[in-house]
Parts: sequence; C-alpha cells; structure tokens
Amino acid sequence: MVKKIFKSIHVYDNNGLRFCEFKYSDSGVGLPDDFDLDNVTSLGWIIIKSLIGQLDGEFELFNDNGFNLVMKFPIN
Repeated sequence: MVKKIFKSIHVYDNNGLRFCEFKYSDSGVGLPDDFDLDNVTSLGWIIIKSLIGQLDGEFELFNDNGFNLVMKFPIN
C-alpha cells in the first residue's frame, strides 16, 4: 500500500491579526487509541510541542483516514 501525504500552509487574517496554519495528513494507520501526548518522549513530539510553545500557537491531532496534524500560530 502506498501512503499518501498531504501538506499545506495557509496565511489568513482574523480580527486584524495574521495567522499561519500548517496542515499535515497521511493515509497511514493514524494514532493509537491509547495515545497520550502528555506522556510522549520521542524527539519529534518534543520538537513539535516546543515549537508551538515558542510561537504562541496551538495544534490539534486527530485520526481521519490516517494521521492529521493542524498547527496554527500568529505571525507579525
């Protein structure tokens, strides 16, 4: 089976502020049902959580025909 990957970056205005939204999704198996982001110790997740914190942003993880990640953060 070939895994499909989708990535996009979108910049938009919301109430006079500019934001960047990065989306990543793939057609893989997704996150396990018992996935607990607060207890993940892998370097990739540490980097993502640190980056979002530094950018004063937020992110969302979910399964929908594979793994999905949406990151949003303000830009100047």
